[in-house]
Amino acid sequence: FRIRPPGTTGDTAQDFLVTLPAGAPALPVTLRSNAGWIHPPGSVTLGAGQNTVTVSYAAATLDRPGVYTGVVTGWSADTLLGPVFRLVNTVVVPDTGATVVADLGAIPAGGDGRVVFRATAGRPFAVVYATRKPGQQMLAYLHEPGGQPYREENGIGAGYGDQAGLYVVDARDVQPGYYEAVAAAPPLDGANGVILVQQSPVRIDAVRAPDSVTVELQNLGTSRLATEPFLALVGAERTSRVVANGSAPHSIRFLLPPWAVHATIDVSMDRAQWPRFTDFGLTLLAGDGRQLGKSPLNYAFGRLHVNLPDSAHRVAGAPAELVLSPGFADPTGDLRWTAMVSIRLYADSAHVTQLPGRSLELPPGSLSRLAIPFQAVPLPLGDAFFPLGIVVVPVGDHTWTREVALPPAITPLSQ
Repeated sequence: FRIRPPGTTGDTAQDFLVTLPAGAPALPVTLRSNAGWIHPPGSVTLGAGQNTVTVSYAAATLDRPGVYTGVVTGWSADTLLGPVFRLVNTVVVPDTGATVVADLGAIPAGGDGRVVFRATAGRPFAVVYATRKPGQQMLAYLHEPGGQPYREENGIGAGYGDQAGLYVVDARDVQPGYYEAVAAAPPLDGANGVILVQQSPVRIDAVRAPDSVTVELQNLGTSRLATEPFLALVGAERTSRVVANGSAPHSIRFLLPPWAVHATIDVSMDRAQWPRFTDFGLTLLAGDGRQLGKSPLNYAFGRLHVNLPDSAHRVAGAPAELVLSPGFADPTGDLRWTAMVSIRLYADSAHVTQLPGRSLELPPGSLSRLAIPFQAVPLPLGDAFFPLGIVVVPVGDHTWTREVALPPAITPLSQ
């Protein structure tokens, strides 16, 4: 499996190791390719142990964005046995444009069409999935770099016109690398599909200063753009690093402020650590032990959304508890584990505060900074929580966002 950006050739040879049991006799094998861009040798003779089989790629034929898969099969003299091995080759040529329109054509029943595109840190994007004919339906999926399904809801319906499926990825959630958008037709009906990827023309960042929030915008496009960004204070966030040993549940206790109507909890850990677990559960409990929400981690990153109960009884804050429940594959092995935990509490619209910015003109490639005054925190936050904001950047008919944590700025000690 290779990713080859457009305009590059990369390696044009791929080695495969084919192993025969010790003591096996020499085995002459004829090689066949089912793709014109893969060229194996006509035949090889395999011996006991490891053997290297090298196939070559016609790189010049892989010049358009897409997913190319071909298989080289090895055949012994007795072809009635079928191929004795298969060498599967996949080369992905991603699309690197700011706007990608992929006509998937006719997707057969149960089949799929896909687009691979590059995303960069701090640059939000949107992916639209639609059918070209009324009455047709598809399922729309989005996969992050490395293959994990998109961290929000994944697998949404998509149809014609207003029934199109849509993923809007906030800049905070963008993982740099290559995303894969997949449209799947129903098992009994085909569909004519199209996928549209539109990336923000600006990279968005923000950091809190002693008396303001500095918003940084970089114009990544080729034309001048105008915008008037602003900051919305939407709630509070608390982050912590958990270091634990053993399979006993680990608890994080905090208070739910009266203004909070929704909680989002992210747990992330090193991907190299993840294979040691068979299970890892997240449970949010109220102070009286009632379960407010739960979710398993299926990957090294997991997210739990919880709509909080009526806040009328939380005048001074009500206790809550987040329980992390690890399950190890080998209970006698290394049971040390670490994880980063983010608890984000969101206010209702009546408690959201908008801090206005000002108009900006950004030439192509330029970097601009805007200081938005911010001193008093409008909401009572609770211990270890700090303000949570969303930078909103309108550009033309589109609005792009980045959710940002706003911990207090550190003032240097006087010399």
